[in-house]
Amino acid sequence: MKKVLLSYTTYKNPDPKKHLQAIKEAGINDFAIFLSTMPFPQRQRLFLELDQMPGISIPCCHARTDILPEELDYMIEHYGTKMFNIHAPREMKIEHNLDKYKDKIYIENSGRWIDESDLDGFAGICLDLTHLKHSQMAEPETYKKMLELIPKYKIGFNHVSALGPAHRVGNSDRYDYHYLTDLSQLDYLKEFPQEYFGEYIAIELGNDVATQLKIKEYIENIISL
Repeated sequence: MKKVLLSYTTYKNPDPKKHLQAIKEAGINDFAIFLSTMPFPQRQRLFLELDQMPGISIPCCHARTDILPEELDYMIEHYGTKMFNIHAPREMKIEHNLDKYKDKIYIENSGRWIDESDLDGFAGICLDLTHLKHSQMAEPETYKKMLELIPKYKIGFNHVSALGPAHRVGNSDRYDYHYLTDLSQLDYLKEFPQEYFGEYIAIELGNDVATQLKIKEYIENIISL
């Protein structure tokens, strides 16, 4: 059974308190968290906020390669977290020994290609569908390599963001956005087969909870949930 999850992301949400309160008021008990730009002290403050929400479940979490084993233990024990993702260690070095958790860690296609050596020993792929679509549009060789890799590994969960006009990031154009302005920016999801969707589809957008609820419904209609 697949499930679309609302999320707390660090994009446009520097203070989680308001966003988490809105999640609670909406009666949402299970959601995803993205620790993408959170160093250790901010993560500890986030956990304190989460501890004020009894009965919640956080099935999947975008971790960081500086995360401590104790933090993973805490999320597994207190929030029932089943799946984590990180970027490929070749791209971002893992700073602590996470071998104990490899069966719960999925490697994300963060916009660059990943190969079988990146996935060795890990649970599978966290397939970011927006990054995948971006690579089809801007990096066809990356896209081709990902299409060859995907059938060989378990897709644990997905990240879903918005697709829009090209915008400059560094020296390249990007088509993926972490903030949605129109639901049609999710229509690219119609192009992917059902097997590209994992158990959880985590919304990786900085939009407010009311908007994320509309996004959730829109995605559910696209993939017939």
